[in-house]
Amino acid sequence: MYAWLWHHLPGPTPIRVLLVAVALIAVVVVLFLWVFPWVESIIEFDNTQVP
Repeated sequence: MYAWLWHHLPGPTPIRVLLVAVALIAVVVVLFLWVFPWVESIIEFDNTQVP
């Protein structure tokens, strides 16, 4: 999968590295801003009682 992605990115190696870094940062930002808060609202972290 990574080889396929690497070969389909445009430009020389430094541009590809920059594109991969930007994509990785975008994924991390999306996780922290939308995905993790949504999951936190579903999972009860305060309920520590064992049934």
